[in-house]
Amino acid sequence: FGIIRQKVASYQKYRCQQLFKLTCRPLSTFASACDNARLRRSVHFVPGDNDKFLSKCLDVGADTIVLDLEYSVKDKIDGRDKVNAFLSATKNEPERRQTEVLVRINPVSSDESWQEDIESGFEGADGFMIPKVETKQELIMLDELLSEMEGKMVFNKNIPPKVLLPIATETPTAVLNIADIAKGPRVCA
Repeated sequence: FGIIRQKVASYQKYRCQQLFKLTCRPLSTFASACDNARLRRSVHFVPGDNDKFLSKCLDVGADTIVLDLEYSVKDKIDGRDKVNAFLSATKNEPERRQTEVLVRINPVSSDESWQEDIESGFEGADGFMIPKVETKQELIMLDELLSEMEGKMVFNKNIPPKVLLPIATETPTAVLNIADIAKGPRVCA
């Protein structure tokens, strides 16, 4: 039975990859950020200021870890510092190659310091989860900011462009604009 289970598991993985290629094509015009599309079957959210959860999050086996700097963080400054330290400390760990790490920032439309959220996760995260996106223009603005930041990193040209994962179903305006948002720069899912 062990050999049969292995063959079934191998076939299921192959079918999942084939279906992913058919149904999860990148919608973005920023193709290079989406060339290495990832499966996001399991997404694990971790409060950015919780040391206990941060220390264990790479061991859960999730396809994507989201370090949350939005609602679940009590002290935003402490959360940013801990996320930055976590990303720096784990950048060479083997689990990081298998797990996508995103940083969930505060909404661009809010008064919160979303720019500081991006700065805290820029050097180690694979991308950013953007809550309450209502228009494609918000993503264009983020793309310009990230492109500028990536341009300043002349010492390491091998860093792939950051991806954006907008949450476009949190407001009625976003739902009406969802097709346009999906075509935004760097959008991979």
